[in-house]
Amino acid sequence: MKKLFVSLAILAITAVSFAQPISDRAVVPVAVSLNQILRLQILYGGNVEFVFADLNDYKAGISGTRFTTRFSVASSTDWDLRMYASSASFVGNNTGSEINLSWVGYSISNAGTYTFGAGNNLTASAGSEAAVVPIDDDAATAKIACLSAGSCAGDGADNQFEIFWRAGTGEGTMIQSSFISNDQSINPDRYYTNIYFDLLTSGL
Repeated sequence: MKKLFVSLAILAITAVSFAQPISDRAVVPVAVSLNQILRLQILYGGNVEFVFADLNDYKAGISGTRFTTRFSVASSTDWDLRMYASSASFVGNNTGSEINLSWVGYSISNAGTYTFGAGNNLTASAGSEAAVVPIDDDAATAKIACLSAGSCAGDGADNQFEIFWRAGTGEGTMIQSSFISNDQSINPDRYYTNIYFDLLTSGL
């Protein structure tokens, strides 16, 4: 009986000495998906209408804070904003007559935190206002563009703007004469156009 016990012990030691090491592996995939964000939001002032109801309006034009459009841009990449009229002139509802787009002008104020570069209407740092220019139907030129690569991706607080519209005031490069001047003969009507805002990834 004693001899048998010794033999079993030797057999057990031999089995342990020849066992192979055990290992295992698990895989956890990790990925980063960057979805492009490009969002334009009109905060207020989505409809602007100038009503010339007295002679002073005709002589001096109409402007003021009530003719304001505020908008923001949220973007994960640099961007450009094209802003242009849908037609080459204002068209009368009733008469079909047309008047020049340059009767209406605007300036853009930078209400956000970023600085925007030259080559477009807004060339100012945060809190500044660009010069008055007339509206146009140029769909190819950015009215607001990044200063340099990586300079304008951000949220709606970083990229926020106000447009101050005016009509018949003769400011900047708008038509200089008034609606009631001797060289004007405009049919009474409601003249309209649509202003498109196109937000695109930057051309930088």
